[in-house]
Amino acid sequence: QLFKMNNFRLANLGFYLFFLINVGSRFLRPFYFEEARGLMHYQSGLLMMISPLIMLVVSAFIHKIKPYFTTRQLHLTGNALLSLSMLMFSFWDVERSMPFIILSMVILGLAMGIYYPTTTQLGMSSLPEGSHGGGSAIMSISKSLGKLMGVLFFSLIFQILLQSFSSNFSSEILLKSSAIQYVFIAAFTVSLINLFISFFTNKTA
Repeated sequence: QLFKMNNFRLANLGFYLFFLINVGSRFLRPFYFEEARGLMHYQSGLLMMISPLIMLVVSAFIHKIKPYFTTRQLHLTGNALLSLSMLMFSFWDVERSMPFIILSMVILGLAMGIYYPTTTQLGMSSLPEGSHGGGSAIMSISKSLGKLMGVLFFSLIFQILLQSFSSNFSSEILLKSSAIQYVFIAAFTVSLINLFISFFTNKTA
């Protein structure tokens, strides 16, 4: 019954794809920092903290932005920023500048901070009274499935690319860097699909 509500249905699909993209690509980022760029573990950890910290700051102040935009507009903005961050990730090679990498992580944090609360509101506000408990549980399942499938999907792509490119590169570092870039291209492609789907949410939201 709940999935008959258009915004609730699309919010769940959106969360599934968003988490698939974000978590699926996240496990490759430390691998890129340490294997392709030769950074220390603590340096990689510091870089990985950028997006969550930005997300926390944006989430804390999102209520100040909401009066100026509709929930749907913020939902679309979060998706657009996710696509932009994945596009920037696809340019991560062994020579990419650190400011560029940090900027892409900041944009991802903005996407997360805007998308999570507004998409939750978009989906939950479309439900009839008394259905919010079940709706919240379904959203949690959609997120968990996205996390699980994201790691499986992108790790499989990464392994396939490593095997396919193994004869094309003399350097293992270049091989891994190139495979990671193509995985990020796949993430960018899926993010565009999610962005396209989000345009079908009700305009009254």
